[in-house]
Amino acid sequence: MKKGSKDQLLGLIRDGQQMTLGQQIHLALVLSLPAILAQTSSMLMQYIDTGMVGRLGANPSASIGLISTSTWILGGFTAGACSGFSVQVAHLCGAKDFSGARKVLREGLTSVLILSFFLAAIGIALSGPLPGWLGGSPEIIKDASTYFLIYSAFIPVGAVGWAASAMLQASGNMKVPSIMYTAMCALDVLFSYIFRF
Repeated sequence: MKKGSKDQLLGLIRDGQQMTLGQQIHLALVLSLPAILAQTSSMLMQYIDTGMVGRLGANPSASIGLISTSTWILGGFTAGACSGFSVQVAHLCGAKDFSGARKVLREGLTSVLILSFFLAAIGIALSGPLPGWLGGSPEIIKDASTYFLIYSAFIPVGAVGWAASAMLQASGNMKVPSIMYTAMCALDVLFSYIFRF
């Protein structure tokens, strides 16, 4: 199929027209492969991070492990908000209401940013006592607290990135988020090496 075939196939869906099995398979591959690449690079980045921290010793690994569930909780709220708005964008793009989709995009980014600042404030406030509440031993509490403080402070940056990526994917643009995730993985490895070693 031609270069613009993805847009043509998405147009068929938006117009409610029938697609052949070959067109459906082609569209599924074109839309899913970049998402699979992005997810794979994200998982790879987590494995590399874990390996690099593990080389620093048991205490740094334990410090991050102690508060990892807390980072997942804060990240989960952010991801949930991003998903909710991206579903609305997808519906509006599917209905060819692109001005409505842009409005939801603006509202979504603003809402996610406000929520992320709220979550960041909670995380920063809890970063001191949280490792102790979770039963951390004295030798890892300081590192766990510092890590959670830094993670919490940067929640708004990550949240806006996740929201923008989700909105692009909802509009049918799978390529840019995939490139961004892959670049983020490469930069993460580079900066992790520089700042850790």
